Amino acid sequence: MDELTQLEQRARRARARGDALRSTTPGQAARAYGECAELLLARCLLVAAREEAARSPLRALALLRRVEELAGTLRAAWPVAAAAYLALGEEEIASSFLARTLAERARRAPPLAPASLLATA
Repeated sequence: MDELTQLEQRARRARARGDALRSTTPGQAARAYGECAELLLARCLLVAAREEAARSPLRALALLRRVEELAGTLRAAWPVAAAAYLALGEEEIASSFLARTLAERARRAPPLAPASLLATA
């Protein structure tokens, strides 16, 4: 499941929390609805940052900063940040974001089968 889908699911859960609290505690319901709106906005801004990374890297980085303010640190933002920093000529910073991305992908990958299991008799 990609991070955009996770943002959508977090937004749905926040909305469901708001629906459940609406009749008993309207203040908490309003906060839950606000969280839902922020998560959906973060998703839209992340998509926009992806599109802006190559042609307007400073704008993409500004959008990513706003995404982080709304939804916290997202792994899906790392490759976008790397592309933006590459476009700005900041290879060292870009390589840091790419290393994080690759490490996370390796951590989430299923373990490889031992060679002894792959050998045929």
